[in-house]
Amino acid sequence: MKKLFIIYCLIFAAKPLLAQITINRPAVPSLTFEKKKKTHLPDTMHSPSLAVKRSAMVPGWGQLYNGKWWKVPLVYGGLGGFAYGFLWNRSQYKTYLRVYQLKKDEAKPVATDTRDVKTLHTNTSGTSLGWVENGVNYHQRNLQLCILGFAGFWGLQMIDTYIDAKFRHSYSIDRDLSFSVAPGIESRPMYANNNISSVMPVIKVTFTVK
Repeated sequence: MKKLFIIYCLIFAAKPLLAQITINRPAVPSLTFEKKKKTHLPDTMHSPSLAVKRSAMVPGWGQLYNGKWWKVPLVYGGLGGFAYGFLWNRSQYKTYLRVYQLKKDEAKPVATDTRDVKTLHTNTSGTSLGWVENGVNYHQRNLQLCILGFAGFWGLQMIDTYIDAKFRHSYSIDRDLSFSVAPGIESRPMYANNNISSVMPVIKVTFTVK
């Protein structure tokens, strides 16, 4: 009986101390990632008409004026491709046309004719005049298409310059994208007709566009 009394006294004396002891649970960690895009403000001093004029005079100049320097190689690559096609088809057109005239007159190449004319004349010795004429028409058509393509691409890069300049002059883009990842606990019912539910860990992802 005496021992029980001593134990009871010890418990009664230690009760205030136990009441002051608190268990702190660590907060659930969360990872937050933010990706901020560069803010573009309207630049009223930037002139779309000036950008177009520069592109009309020198291809790629308007792109440099807009700060789109990476478009300059694309512009000259497209224009250079059409220019190369024009020069090649023009050379082939002249060659086929000269061979067509020689075959029509039943003549042979002279010393002033180019090597391409002499080679083509030899290679087409067993072909008809119509086949050579088709070659003339083919390269003439491609030559004209290259001219149209060159002019169209020149105009296209002017339109591209105007759109970029107008966008920079009149519009603004300010999008801040952030998202956070945090673990959590979600309760889901196990059966449809009762209140029994199961608890399962989940990962919560939150996206925010400001």
